[in-house]
Amino acid sequence: MASEAAGAVRTVASLTREDDIGRIYSHALEEPLQISMKSGLKSQCLYAASQGISFLIIALVFYVGCLWLIDGRYKTNEFFTVLTSVIFAAIQAGNVFNFVPDASKAGSSAHALFRLFDNEPEIDALSTEGIMLDTSQVVGHIRMEGIHFRYPSRPAVRVLRDLTVDVPAGTL
Repeated sequence: MASEAAGAVRTVASLTREDDIGRIYSHALEEPLQISMKSGLKSQCLYAASQGISFLIIALVFYVGCLWLIDGRYKTNEFFTVLTSVIFAAIQAGNVFNFVPDASKAGSSAHALFRLFDNEPEIDALSTEGIMLDTSQVVGHIRMEGIHFRYPSRPAVRVLRDLTVDVPAGTL
């Protein structure tokens, strides 16, 4: 819609429809905005939870480690070795949640591809069954009149209006 308005900027300006085009375009973006806000909120909540859990685990290790240092169960160097290991493990475990949306999209894409590969057309274009025409004997004149067409995604815009196509025999 924006590209159509930009391509016809002179027409839009001459009809003083700039405000209308802006309002229509803003209205068209409301639904995608709501969808992206919902998905963004979900993914950011997962990310926040993963980061929060990581820091919670680190705090827990600090607390337990300090108690064990006070009791003499660990030496300082052993504590910091364990602490470093747990910190890196917790951070990497939290980073796994960053890939959840990508994994979901990959699964959906793989499912769509398998459905496409398993699809069998109703008409087999390579079949040799039925009446076969001898192309050297076929002669014809094709004429189509009153052709109208609109794209299903934009039914308000007519692409073809009362088109007539005339193909005489022997031409391409």
